[in-house]
Amino acid sequence: MRNYDWPQVYALVQAMTRNEKGYFRKLHEGFGGDSQRQYMQLYALLEKQKTLDLGAIKKAFAGQGINLTSTRNHLMQQLLRSLRNYSVGKSDLMQLRELLDYAALLEKKGLHQACMELTKEGIDLAQKNNHPWYVILLLNIQRSIIDLMPENERDALAAAIYQKTVEANKSLQTYRWDVGDKHRHKGKGNQN
Repeated sequence: MRNYDWPQVYALVQAMTRNEKGYFRKLHEGFGGDSQRQYMQLYALLEKQKTLDLGAIKKAFAGQGINLTSTRNHLMQQLLRSLRNYSVGKSDLMQLRELLDYAALLEKKGLHQACMELTKEGIDLAQKNNHPWYVILLLNIQRSIIDLMPENERDALAAAIYQKTVEANKSLQTYRWDVGDKHRHKGKGNQN
């Protein structure tokens, strides 16, 4: 697990919107044992502080036998997961990255048909939003499982994948890299 420093964790807690904080609390309160209560206690302390006060944090956890470094790192991981879950529907690129993760999980579990369906959904989303590199990534996942599909479906699937790959490569060659994603140039509110 990555080791986050105190200012990073504090800054993230302070940067979260009221809705993001509410989502995080709903997602994490009431589930789990002592370790969960510890990082939620740390979250509550950080949220209330106007400036980072390590002394107050150490005092609040004194005598509890808690490894604050591990608790801090666990909190940061949970905050990032919560923000990702909260934000994924607002960004086509985040949705595509999530679809790639899900497709990899389905493929690993041997659910090839479900993986093919999910990659088709991702390809449609990538084409709709002019992300040819994601089309290519998703087509590569399809190519990796095509040999595992029923023999009578392989040839038609292979031909369709090949044609879409050629189209995506052409689209990639004419892509205007200076313009990029429509969401990237909005400044502070960037969802990608």
